Amino acid sequence: MIILTELIWDSLLNEFQWPRTRVERVAYIDGVQCGDSQIATTLTFPNAAMQPAYFTVSAAAMSEAGKHFRRFGMERLIQAHTHPGPLVEHSPFDDENAYSQLDGSVSIVIPNHARHRPDLTDCGIHIREPEGWRLLCAKEIERYIRLIPGCLDFRRFGA
Repeated sequence: MIILTELIWDSLLNEFQWPRTRVERVAYIDGVQCGDSQIATTLTFPNAAMQPAYFTVSAAAMSEAGKHFRRFGMERLIQAHTHPGPLVEHSPFDDENAYSQLDGSVSIVIPNHARHRPDLTDCGIHIREPEGWRLLCAKEIERYIRLIPGCLDFRRFGA
């Protein structure tokens, strides 16, 4: 299971507002292993070539976006990218060009270029299995990704 804070999710959606052009955007969510869970700690934005209907990340850009792994004992947990419309399924291009083809890899497709700030359940959560990439149903998402609060504020000003 991946533990993901709302702070990281909100930061991802904020960053996906730029550039203002209608192109697919991509980011990686990296983190650390902690027992049976993986804890998401870091957003990584590769130097991607962004196009209206797809993106590509060169081998050099992928290497650059992973240089911090060894130093901090981290690993890539999730690839997140946008689609131009409401569809959240992987395209054949997405299947072939995902950040990893290893079983258990996670890919999130965010609809409408993230303009409407969707919840995680409004996105397509894909898991790599031996047969290929599979879109999770809503009931399965909580088994793979747990979204938790990143900030709780109980202050009372003027009380």
